[in-house]
Amino acid sequence: MVIWIVLAVLVFLILIGFVCYTIISKFRNYQEQARLQIADAFVNLGVPEYQFVNPELEIELLKVVKKEVVSIKNNFGLARNNRDWEENRIKKNCFNIVKDYYEKDSGKVFKHLGAIKNQHLSKSQILGDETISIDERNRLIRELENEISKHKE
Repeated sequence: MVIWIVLAVLVFLILIGFVCYTIISKFRNYQEQARLQIADAFVNLGVPEYQFVNPELEIELLKVVKKEVVSIKNNFGLARNNRDWEENRIKKNCFNIVKDYYEKDSGKVFKHLGAIKNQHLSKSQILGDETISIDERNRLIRELENEISKHKE
């Protein structure tokens, strides 16, 4: 009888240990992913080796980014078929958070960097001035192509 009680206690302790190990490893994974997102955001900002002037801001940034990673992973956990969307959302949100903390710490302000790094440009933004009609653009392109072909001959 005593052997069965000891075995039951051992199995229970092993089960609790496994659950604790799983929770701790998941926490470490979120911590690691938050650090990677911060490093990636600094690379995208153009300051890969940035050192914070205010160390409290760096600690707060890590907490906020980790909270964002956990939030997105837990809230959108049912969308496992679309991992690219989840990763892009994490990357975009973390970039904006890091950009805000970088602006607070360094005093530099990036006005349009977030839009450039995180959003696709529409065709009109790529082509330039929207006041020119499509027909006018096509005509100008044809003229340029004709001049280029004349110079090649």
